[in-house]
Amino acid sequence: MSNEMVARLALVNELDDDTRVVENRLYEKEALDYIYNQNITEYSVCVHILANQLQCKDLFVAFQICSIITRLVLNFPKRLIGKVLVSAKIHDILGIPKGHEFEDRMQQGIRNHNLGILYYLICCALPKDSAEKKTKIVPGIEKALSRLGLSLKTMSDEAAKEVDEIGQELSGSKLSVIGVLSQSGVDNFQKIPFSSTSLDFSKLSLPTVYLGDGVEARVFGNEENLLNNIGIEEIFDELYEGHEWVERFSEACTA
Repeated sequence: MSNEMVARLALVNELDDDTRVVENRLYEKEALDYIYNQNITEYSVCVHILANQLQCKDLFVAFQICSIITRLVLNFPKRLIGKVLVSAKIHDILGIPKGHEFEDRMQQGIRNHNLGILYYLICCALPKDSAEKKTKIVPGIEKALSRLGLSLKTMSDEAAKEVDEIGQELSGSKLSVIGVLSQSGVDNFQKIPFSSTSLDFSKLSLPTVYLGDGVEARVFGNEENLLNNIGIEEIFDELYEGHEWVERFSEACTA
């Protein structure tokens, strides 16, 4: 959602002054309707938490900060869980008494690698001025991570090790498409900076898409795309074959 906003705002900013003002207001209303849509709360709650924590009234800035934190959390290395438990003074970060029941629950959530807990903790650790201007976003996140005993570099380095290990494991799959997808995943990970508020899709290894008329098309012309020589049908057929095998195995185990 954040990347969609950045791209759309870039296009809006190319308009003449009067039209730009109108389009910005319309898009802001559309974005507000999105985050208050109760049918997709699981996607918008991250922005709510962040905006409320920082008292950020600029929805687009909130989405940008949210995009970095969610990337950190989704790639959070399991090796660093113990470091957070030892280093983070959760009661200070949350503003609650030491030994409070909620602190114990947060610690248990961290032990279980609960990504929602980690996201909430990072948001609460952010300096209050992190959303004041763009130049304060990354330093603010760095300060939040330091309160957890971490840094962007530490997380990036450890996540890279974990991604390589997972990639090597998946490359040995009997399903050839799993190996190809895992390689493209590692490739994309290496091309996306942890602290970036946007994605350059033209440089990523992405599959083709189906257009509204059912035609398969490649949106971004990237010669280095590791998925250039494989189509959606081939990916789907092989993955579905594996899915069916898992279903049969599951049924056999419960029979």
